[in-house]
Amino acid sequence: MTQNQHMFANLEWAQRLKIMNACGEAGGEFHHRTAEGFRVAVGVGKYSKLVQSMGDFGFECVGLHEFPLGTDTPAPHLQHNGNWLFADFK
Repeated sequence: MTQNQHMFANLEWAQRLKIMNACGEAGGEFHHRTAEGFRVAVGVGKYSKLVQSMGDFGFECVGLHEFPLGTDTPAPHLQHNGNWLFADFK
Protein backbone atom coordinates (compact mmCIF):
# COMPACT_ATOMS: atom_id res chain seq x y z
CA MET A 1 0.00 0.00 0.00
CA THR A 2 1.44 3.41 -0.88
CA GLN A 3 1.69 6.14 1.72
CA ASN A 4 -1.09 8.12 0.01
CA GLN A 5 -3.43 5.12 0.07
CA HIS A 6 -2.73 4.55 3.75
CA MET A 7 -3.68 8.05 4.83
CA PHE A 8 -6.42 7.94 7.42
CA ALA A 9 -8.75 10.07 5.29
CA ASN A 10 -8.50 7.60 2.40
CA LEU A 11 -9.68 4.64 4.45
CA GLU A 12 -13.24 3.36 4.24
CA TRP A 13 -15.57 4.67 6.95
CA ALA A 14 -15.80 1.28 8.67
CA GLN A 15 -12.00 1.14 9.01
CA ARG A 16 -11.78 4.73 10.30
CA LEU A 17 -14.49 3.97 12.86
CA LYS A 18 -12.61 0.86 13.99
CA ILE A 19 -9.47 2.99 14.55
CA MET A 20 -11.43 5.69 16.39
CA ASN A 21 -13.00 3.07 18.67
CA ALA A 22 -9.59 1.49 19.28
CA CYS A 23 -8.34 4.86 20.55
CA GLY A 24 -10.96 4.70 23.30
CA GLU A 25 -10.23 1.08 24.05
CA ALA A 26 -6.58 2.04 24.52
CA GLY A 27 -7.54 4.66 27.11
CA GLY A 28 -7.43 7.71 24.85
CA GLU A 29 -9.96 9.69 22.86
CA PHE A 30 -9.93 10.31 19.13
CA HIS A 31 -9.70 14.09 18.74
CA HIS A 32 -9.66 14.93 15.03
CA ARG A 33 -8.27 14.12 11.62
CA THR A 34 -5.11 15.90 10.50
CA ALA A 35 -3.73 16.48 7.00
CA GLU A 36 -2.10 13.05 6.83
CA GLY A 37 -3.38 11.22 9.89
CA PHE A 38 -5.18 11.94 13.12
CA ARG A 39 -4.74 13.31 16.66
CA VAL A 40 -5.63 11.47 19.86
CA ALA A 41 -5.99 12.79 23.41
CA VAL A 42 -3.77 10.41 25.39
CA GLY A 43 -5.10 8.88 28.59
CA VAL A 44 -2.98 9.16 31.72
CA GLY A 45 -0.56 6.23 31.74
CA LYS A 46 -1.88 4.95 28.41
CA TYR A 47 0.65 6.26 25.87
CA SER A 48 2.38 2.91 25.28
CA LYS A 49 -0.91 1.05 24.96
CA LEU A 50 -2.17 3.68 22.49
CA VAL A 51 0.98 3.54 20.36
CA GLN A 52 0.85 -0.25 20.26
CA SER A 53 -2.83 -0.25 19.33
CA MET A 54 -2.39 2.30 16.54
CA GLY A 55 0.67 0.38 15.33
CA ASP A 56 -1.58 -2.62 14.81
CA PHE A 57 -3.39 -0.49 12.21
CA GLY A 58 -0.13 0.62 10.56
CA PHE A 59 0.05 4.11 12.11
CA GLU A 60 2.95 5.49 14.10
CA CYS A 61 3.18 8.34 16.55
CA VAL A 62 4.94 11.26 14.87
CA GLY A 63 4.52 13.89 17.57
CA LEU A 64 3.39 14.66 21.10
CA HIS A 65 1.88 17.99 22.13
CA GLU A 66 0.95 19.32 25.54
CA PHE A 67 -1.64 22.06 25.94
CA PRO A 68 -2.85 23.64 29.18
CA LEU A 69 -6.42 22.98 30.17
CA GLY A 70 -8.55 26.04 29.66
CA THR A 71 -12.29 26.33 29.90
CA ASP A 72 -12.49 22.84 28.42
CA THR A 73 -12.47 20.14 31.02
CA PRO A 74 -11.74 16.69 29.67
CA ALA A 75 -12.59 13.55 31.56
CA PRO A 76 -10.21 12.99 34.50
CA HIS A 77 -8.46 10.10 32.71
CA LEU A 78 -7.30 12.61 30.04
CA GLN A 79 -5.92 15.27 32.42
CA HIS A 80 -2.13 15.25 32.70
CA ASN A 81 -1.25 17.54 35.62
CA GLY A 82 -3.40 20.35 34.26
CA ASN A 83 -2.63 19.63 30.61
CA TRP A 84 -3.97 17.81 27.61
CA LEU A 85 -1.50 15.41 26.01
CA PHE A 86 -2.11 14.80 22.31
CA ALA A 87 -0.40 12.25 20.08
CA ASP A 88 -0.31 12.69 16.31
CA PHE A 89 -0.38 9.55 14.18
CA LYS A 90 0.28 9.03 10.50
